[in-house]
Amino acid sequence: MLKKNAFTIPFLGLKNGEHSFKYSIDASFFEQLEAERISGSDLELDLIFDKADHMLQLHFNIEGTLNLSCDRCTSDFKQPIWIEESLIIKLSGDDVDTTDEIVFLPLDTSELDLKQFIYEFVVLNLPMIPICDEAGIEDQSCDQDTIEKINKLNIANKDQKEDPRWDALKNLNLKS
Repeated sequence: MLKKNAFTIPFLGLKNGEHSFKYSIDASFFEQLEAERISGSDLELDLIFDKADHMLQLHFNIEGTLNLSCDRCTSDFKQPIWIEESLIIKLSGDDVDTTDEIVFLPLDTSELDLKQFIYEFVVLNLPMIPICDEAGIEDQSCDQDTIEKINKLNIANKDQKEDPRWDALKNLNLKS
């Protein structure tokens, strides 16, 4: 079980300047956040935390592998991932909306929870269609039996006669 404060930085007691943090992100991190697409992970996060008066700059470097399910053959495979992201956090007494580049927090905030930021960085860097052939690892490729079954189904679909109700649509001129 993931500790509640495992990814929380109590920055109020930190001196101004750069601080380094290292985290290991395993399957329990994604289980707690209910990430259905990710069945496991072996990620390392190196965080450079630069504190100034009323502003925090964070530089994330996330590297490792995620366990995903192939959309083609449904087998599990390890997807390599490498992420570099930066985030600016400003402490403000005003009620200001957060943007993609800058997060605004109230002045009385004393700690920063990184879980949501890490989760968003990882999920936004996942392939839209995870396929084990495209993961870039030599020994991981779609199961040949599954590929053969898919090819047989494609051939069977080509052999089916076309429905005559759709013939009229073929004559439509879409170029105007």
